[in-house]
Amino acid sequence: MNVRVLGQAWVWSPAGGQLQIALFTLAEGHNGVWNAAAHETTLRALRRSELTAALAQHGFEAVHWLMPEDSGYYQPIVVAVAESQDIAAKASSTV
Repeated sequence: MNVRVLGQAWVWSPAGGQLQIALFTLAEGHNGVWNAAAHETTLRALRRSELTAALAQHGFEAVHWLMPEDSGYYQPIVVAVAESQDIAAKASSTV
């Protein structure tokens, strides 16, 4: 049997602007020996107000948020309208 155990550890920076995530895997090999691996990354965390302002600054319109109780998804979802493909391309290259 090939058994795997996966997990995550999240550490927020004191100011809350960055999130360090460690992903780890324990896997039983064919010979019964367990192998461990870990991978880490640091992400920049944007507040809703920061993302809303950045979208508006780059030409997106009708920016609004769907909250979990409205969308059924467990996290807020941002919705914004780009009037042209040029705006969408420019915004995606600067984020």
